[in-house]
Amino acid sequence: MPQAKPRSKATRDTVLGELAAMAEGRHPDCHTITGRFIRDPELQQAAKILRDAIQTESYRHGHGEITPPPAWLLPA
Repeated sequence: MPQAKPRSKATRDTVLGELAAMAEGRHPDCHTITGRFIRDPELQQAAKILRDAIQTESYRHGHGEITPPPAWLLPA
């Protein structure tokens, strides 16, 4: 059982190091779009506004989906 303590300490140190990097914005996950979205309340608010606008527009047209403008999406 003595091997469990060093491994546990190494794991603990690794986790603490990653948490410190995240808190300082140095962790690689902070540089992804999702990482930035999770940390930025303004991006979250903008996404909610956009979601509500799309939902309102879809109900205004009387159907559940909005058709994209021509050439907006790549052909399937």
